[in-house]
Amino acid sequence: MKVHPLLVVSIIVGLPLTAQAVSRPADDIPALIEQLVEVESPQTFYAGTFRFTEFPPLDEAPLRALPLPANTSPAEASFRALIRLIELGPEALPLLLEHLDDKRETRTLVTDEYATSMGPSAFVDFRPGDPRDEFAIEKTGLPKSNPGPDFDEMIKDYTLTVGDMCFALIGMITNRSYYIVVDEFDAQLNSPTHSERIAIAVREKWGVAPERVELYSQLKMDLEQGQPRYAEAAARRLLYYFPGHSDQLVIAHLGKLMKAHDPGSDELADFLKAISWSPDPRIKSTLRRFLCTDTDATQISAAATVYGNSPDPRGHEQLLQLADKLKLRRDPGHVKASRMILGLNMRSFPDKREETVRRFLKGAGAYANTSACLVCEGIEEAPLAALAPLLKLTSRSTGERYLIKGEGAEKWTEDDDFLPYRICDRAYETISRLLGDKETLAVGSRKAMDDKIENLRERLAGKSKSWTFSASEIEIRQKVQNKHRANN
Repeated sequence: MKVHPLLVVSIIVGLPLTAQAVSRPADDIPALIEQLVEVESPQTFYAGTFRFTEFPPLDEAPLRALPLPANTSPAEASFRALIRLIELGPEALPLLLEHLDDKRETRTLVTDEYATSMGPSAFVDFRPGDPRDEFAIEKTGLPKSNPGPDFDEMIKDYTLTVGDMCFALIGMITNRSYYIVVDEFDAQLNSPTHSERIAIAVREKWGVAPERVELYSQLKMDLEQGQPRYAEAAARRLLYYFPGHSDQLVIAHLGKLMKAHDPGSDELADFLKAISWSPDPRIKSTLRRFLCTDTDATQISAAATVYGNSPDPRGHEQLLQLADKLKLRRDPGHVKASRMILGLNMRSFPDKREETVRRFLKGAGAYANTSACLVCEGIEEAPLAALAPLLKLTSRSTGERYLIKGEGAEKWTEDDDFLPYRICDRAYETISRLLGDKETLAVGSRKAMDDKIENLRERLAGKSKSWTFSASEIEIRQKVQNKHRANN
């Protein structure tokens, strides 16, 4: 089924539970909801792709109610309004609930073009054991499990309404899967403006004008129930919407997970990833201590992102130590984790990139040397001076081979037409790409590649036999780039 836009995503500024709110710009929430009629082809999510562990607000930079440029289109302005409503979270809930039965059409069209069929349904996310969920289901007569689409009333095209958008936004804020479209082999439309019972059930669940503490209590319940699909997402929202009030609760749950951890499960790593973005000092301190003793590569990768959003000067050395520990192993998990840690350190501490790469390459084998090349390709200001010594290493790189005649040539199956990558070949490709060269692929015989590598070394080193610079790394890069432009 083809879904032409459906929903939304992005950020908030968390407020305390009490009336002592953090100072921030005021928003006209009714005006934001009025703009939803213009929503057209926003970033989408719908059942089948969306997971509870995702929380789109953390994928974007907070808008902070910034003024829109004068030339902003109505569609873009409406999408910004939609994002802002999620950002406001519990403050926006009362009016979003009020507009659940708002039948005004948006510009977002859902079609059955790629589905066998699409029919209406009536279902809301039901949590067993929650008294308010039980009451809402009992009052409306809705099923406790998804009944699927009604094949007696087929739908070909459907334009989403303002009420539909509000339904999905409420789900994003409250950690509920309030999907408008469940897109499976047979797609179903789950709309509060198409089925009055859905709107009634959601209002019974959350009330007409829920207080902030009510959302806090529900998210706390999701966390403490212990089901990973609820707990990880609840922790994100608690830390996001209620900073300063939820940190100890989340830390306590982390402690429980650590005690009950099954080595074959990803539950602990997923929870670490869910909370590592938080700037809360107690969360950061807890994760730093965790990194000092943990040995699981996946868990280390998840917890280490604590240094990504709000770099701590202590993080540079700790990330160096983690990379030293991970780079010595050759299994895919450790290789992937070592690359992640190297890239994180370079991005979080840009003034120490050369030191970071040199330390990573110290005592490195084929896997770590290859990792350094691949990671640096994705960082614009990667330290060329630290990578240059790799141009001298003729030992084997890992895994892949390159085609002697080039990627555009006819690819024969004989082994004679391929050569395994050496470390120097990898370094040649990485450095050439960082310099902006047109020809960056390893192509040709060993002698041909050796000649290309030697020419690159001479360009970098001012046609000297070795790489020797006394200037700073930034000055080195500028000299190299200026020389390359002059030669071209």
